Amino acid sequence: MKNFTPVSNFFVVFFGQDSDEYGDSYPEIVDAAFKIYLEDGPHYLDNLIRNIDDFRRTYPDNETAAVALNELTRGSAGDTREYTPTLIGFLDWLSAYLKKKRDGI
Repeated sequence: MKNFTPVSNFFVVFFGQDSDEYGDSYPEIVDAAFKIYLEDGPHYLDNLIRNIDDFRRTYPDNETAAVALNELTRGSAGDTREYTPTLIGFLDWLSAYLKKKRDGI
């Protein structure tokens, strides 16, 4: 399996059991994560975005992506059907949202 540590860490930390500490909606949670990643330097954010995009290319459908994400997070991703509209759709949104925030759009 490729190294998807940034994706795994992102989901474990920001969408894990304590996700409500970061916000009540996906944009609020991602905004909190964005601030933390920026504090660590822009290359951390760029690495996360590249890793999300690579994960999407490697696991192009919901079934394989869900299995891989749960394997990467040791089951903490849980029922990925909660990511709307689908896990793949959510990953597409996440990548685009982070890119827009990074680029100041």
